[in-house]
This record gives sequence, C-alpha cells and structure tokens, in this order.
Amino acid sequence: MIGEDDQMENSQTQVAELFSLSGKVALVTGSRAGLGRAIATGLAQAGAEVVLHGHHDDLGETEAEIARAGGKSRRWIADLLAIDALGARIDDCWRRRASTSSSTTLRRSSGSLLSN
Repeated sequence: MIGEDDQMENSQTQVAELFSLSGKVALVTGSRAGLGRAIATGLAQAGAEVVLHGHHDDLGETEAEIARAGGKSRRWIADLLAIDALGARIDDCWRRRASTSSSTTLRRSSGSLLSN
C-alpha cells in the first residue's frame, strides 16, 4: 500500500508534468518587479525559457531569481508605448527565439495574452 507521503509526491509530479512548459518560450512584460516578476519566476519554474521585458535594462534581480530557481531567461528591452516601432520590435524578439522553440506563451503582468 502506498503511504500518504508517496501519494502526495506522485500527485505533485503528475501536476508538474500536466502543466509543464518545457521547450516553450514565455515573454513576460513588466517583469522587473511585483506581479510581472512573480509570473516570470513561476513560468521558469514550470520549465519555460522566459524572455524578461522592461523598457530599461534593470531586470537583473528577476534574472537572478530565475537562475537561483534553476530556470533560463533572457532580456528584451523595448518601450512598448513606442507604437510606430512596436511591430518591428516584436518581430525581432520572435526571430531571436525561433531557433530555440516552436511554441511561445505571452504574458502581461496586468492581464494575459496567449499565443502558440
């Protein structure tokens, strides 16, 4: 008979496998602090490579938190309010990730936008 601890461990493993993001890339806007950092860290813990977004290059704390958790991340510095250049910036971000993954998840820290 399986003990309660073994059942809990098996259940946690099944949940982790069910929600695994291994092999996916997640872009999290506003990932410098607060909710954006929490989302970025959670996605990295689920196995995604996280593209950290900020309009200033001040993403070091989030990047370090993800590294301590064993995750992978990279930075994408872009002013998303510069509408005229936004399409080209996003295209550039996708081109850079195209060689590493076939699936992408987009996350905003104040809402959600999903893409596969």
